[in-house]
Amino acid sequence: MDAAERIVAHAKAQTSAEPATWRPFRDSKRLPLEIIPQRKNSKHGFTVLSSGRPLPKARVEVLGPDSCALVGETDEDGCATFDLPQSGLYGVWTKSVDQVQGEFEGRPYARTTRLSTLTLPVEVVPSVRLTTK
Repeated sequence: MDAAERIVAHAKAQTSAEPATWRPFRDSKRLPLEIIPQRKNSKHGFTVLSSGRPLPKARVEVLGPDSCALVGETDEDGCATFDLPQSGLYGVWTKSVDQVQGEFEGRPYARTTRLSTLTLPVEVVPSVRLTTK
């Protein structure tokens, strides 16, 4: 009999669309896989931390209003940046897989998959373009 996969889900929500109120949890024992939002000019970035450290090459999916679905990958600093199309409520998720074997409640597992979600309201700020006449 093969050992099972252990799946652990972590959820977080922000209640304000104001980036100044977005605070990271930064407690890798209680939230070992965290998504931290930030606004970068007119774009939105999501940094993924695994055990408190940036997680490069992580797949990040963003779901938003009007069936908006975007997919990206984190860079070497653990950040994926998106040009969100409109203001509204967004959901962001990512996962990581730890290949370490273990046992939970008397059952062996071959690896742990961690899923992390973030739900937050986003206010899209259009970029300003200067034109000359």
